[in-house]
Amino acid sequence: MATVVVPGSRWAERALDVSRASAIVAAAAVPWSTALVSVACAVLLISLLVSGRTLRVSRVALSQPLGIAVAVFFAVLIAGMWYGDAGWPQRAASLWSWRKPAYLLILLGLFGQTDWKRRFVWALIATAGVGVIASFAAWAIGYAPKVATEPGVLLQNHSTQGMFFALAALCCAIVMPLERSPRVRWALAGLGILLVSNIVFVAPGRSGYLALVPIAAVAGVRLLGWRRLPLVVVGLAAVSVLAYTASPQVRERIALGVAEIETHRDSETLTSMGFRMNAWENTVALVRARPLFGYGTGSFGKVYSERVKLRYEDWRGEPATDPHNQYLMVLTENGVVGLLAFLAVIVLAVREGVRASDSYRWIALGALVAWTLTSLFNSHFRTFPEGHLIALVLGAMLAAPPSQRVSTR
Repeated sequence: MATVVVPGSRWAERALDVSRASAIVAAAAVPWSTALVSVACAVLLISLLVSGRTLRVSRVALSQPLGIAVAVFFAVLIAGMWYGDAGWPQRAASLWSWRKPAYLLILLGLFGQTDWKRRFVWALIATAGVGVIASFAAWAIGYAPKVATEPGVLLQNHSTQGMFFALAALCCAIVMPLERSPRVRWALAGLGILLVSNIVFVAPGRSGYLALVPIAAVAGVRLLGWRRLPLVVVGLAAVSVLAYTASPQVRERIALGVAEIETHRDSETLTSMGFRMNAWENTVALVRARPLFGYGTGSFGKVYSERVKLRYEDWRGEPATDPHNQYLMVLTENGVVGLLAFLAVIVLAVREGVRASDSYRWIALGALVAWTLTSLFNSHFRTFPEGHLIALVLGAMLAAPPSQRVSTR
């Protein structure tokens, strides 16, 4: 239920608008600058505080089931800080790394208006448009920034670039039917094709490949309807085969990943998938030893490193702070209780996303399914770029519209 109408000052409303605009800046800046994201998030919080409407915004957020689920998850994380052998700096650092869902909670109370959802989505589209043109230009001349080794990867890294472009392509597909101008619809369609092409031919990130599949499926269902789901599946399969056949880069990256998995037990050098296989095996063993409540928030680095250093003398014995699997990470630190709380957030967000009455909810649905899959191989709900992006997108797109005009507008 939405809150009742409460008369408010113009200053308070302007301050809340600054918070909303700051959230949009933060989301658009994710692939480009971590510093700008941090500044924008700080402005978001400060503006919310000075508005004098923090409690009212919180009540709007917590009136939604998803908001309650996020609050419960944070309660589990905080409770997990009071047991385990990790030092308090590690416990605090782990809780701080989970701050992204707090922005989800805040945006649930701020982005009920459709106009603000539209501004949010168009900011992502515009940013991606600039990024994909620059990426193709850099790729054409073989330019790679110092922070990357792949030509055309201009964003944070190839995984972030691929996932951001996949999300932006979904935004283009969802927004396209809402636009009256044929020119705008064609421009969105063209940009969507460019974004997908960049993922397939330029950014060599397997996370981008994986994210693109469910995002394409959600876009197809939204455009064609649930009754044509079999057609969407067949079309997606055909396009995936075509992309695999046409792109040497896709074939090489997939083949490399498979080879690293097959040889991880015998490999003398550290590899991306080899590390994951070794980390998962040892993390599962840790979870089995303490499944219900885990080892405590912030404990993973300590318990994992202590286990592997006694078992291996090569790269397998190196310390690690993340198993590169979001679900195993939560299980290790907060046990089955923590995982259930985390999955409750995902399930409730999916339930909200399938409400067809609001087109913007489909953007949240596609992004959430993509992040849920890629988090089998990474901690994408907690890493800085991907964690901020999914939290901001879910909060803005799933914010419930008020049944009446409220003081938080």
